[in-house]
Amino acid sequence: MCVVSNHVNNRVCHHRGRSPQPNRALQAFVAAQLLRDRVLGIDTITKAAVCTGVSRGYVRAAEVILVSESPELAIDVLRGRQTLLKAAKKVRNRARLIESFKAATPEDRIALGHAVGVGTLFDTMIVPAL
Repeated sequence: MCVVSNHVNNRVCHHRGRSPQPNRALQAFVAAQLLRDRVLGIDTITKAAVCTGVSRGYVRAAEVILVSESPELAIDVLRGRQTLLKAAKKVRNRARLIESFKAATPEDRIALGHAVGVGTLFDTMIVPAL
């Protein structure tokens, strides 16, 4: 059984006798990280979801945000400024692009350069990142 701290409020005492509200986004990020690292034999989304007590959809959404390498967005979700599902929908294409690029062989990357054009790649991907 996995032990996950799933509460927004990290104070020891409860507010007016009520327990703190669980943070489902935090639980989903923990589940996604457990899945990515294959910790404790967790190798499926279902196992990660059961272990942390969130739905598989939430685990998938958190995984998309982690793959998109957007820490600012993850922070916004954890602080409640955005919902997990809307944030994941916003960066889903970016996550796919990053994942595909990392999985591409050198030949695939050369073919991409020829198909899109080296100038276009440089002007649209490298220059804005500088």
